[in-house]
Amino acid sequence: MVSKINKKWNHRFNQLKRFYEKQGHSNLSARYKRNKSLGTWVVRQRVIKNTLADEQIVKLDSLDFVWEPRTNSWNQNFEKLVSYFEQNGNTNVPVNFRSDIPFGRWVQKQRRIKNSLSDSRLNQLNSLNFIWDGNSFIWQNNFSALKEYISKNDEAPSYKTNLKLYNWLNQQKRKHLNGKLSGDQTNLLVGVVPNFRN
Repeated sequence: MVSKINKKWNHRFNQLKRFYEKQGHSNLSARYKRNKSLGTWVVRQRVIKNTLADEQIVKLDSLDFVWEPRTNSWNQNFEKLVSYFEQNGNTNVPVNFRSDIPFGRWVQKQRRIKNSLSDSRLNQLNSLNFIWDGNSFIWQNNFSALKEYISKNDEAPSYKTNLKLYNWLNQQKRKHLNGKLSGDQTNLLVGVVPNFRN
């Protein structure tokens, strides 16, 4: 004889199974609007996993049940980062990445929470040469482009020859005058543009 509690559990499980068959996943949150009680039930199963019968765990696992949604979400975003790295050769995903804004924000968040990330996650990110300082990365790319331009043309860019580099170089001069350019950056620029300080 099936107890009242097991009947209720089986009823919710069958609801989740129908959802899984339609949506292709079983990762509901408590805020699931169409059926809040089902969303709450899913969250509860995660909390009480240690008290569930083996049969119930097997049933939930058959629906690719996500026991730790935060870990799952992190891993999914990391997989996206691997793809981005393979396509772009770096991990400097813009915060407002057009094709996936939440992913761009996730990358920014990893930079912000670097000191609280586990060693495992730090190692995963570092395995992709993760760019912890996006501004420094952009500065270095612009400096490399400037250096290459000067080596090919024997002069600094002008607004007519390379507007982007010309504007970037002038921006660096303004930062230098306002004391907002590091000594290292100033020295690098002086090394390729001798009259940089003028």
